[in-house]
Amino acid sequence: MLITEILARNARVYGPETALVERDPEKNQRRIISWQDFDGTANQGARLLQRKGVVKGDRVVIELSGVATCLFCHFADRRLGCSPELPFCCQNHCPLY
Repeated sequence: MLITEILARNARVYGPETALVERDPEKNQRRIISWQDFDGTANQGARLLQRKGVVKGDRVVIELSGVATCLFCHFADRRLGCSPELPFCCQNHCPLY
């Protein structure tokens, strides 16, 4: 099972349950992201990349800060069959790398 299929399955099975909690210690805030929201945001990102002309097999570089945003984009480009190329600054923030 592909990682994007796991995300889609978790969105169906766990729906509104918490998938991610992103903390911002400087603002003393946290953002709770459900499986449905995680999957939906990854789908939105994939559609945006498609509109920009990204196709399967393309190498995609997206420079971001923030773990949740990094994860959304990681799944978005994987949904299109692209090879994610995460820059150094994102790698420092993304627990997958």
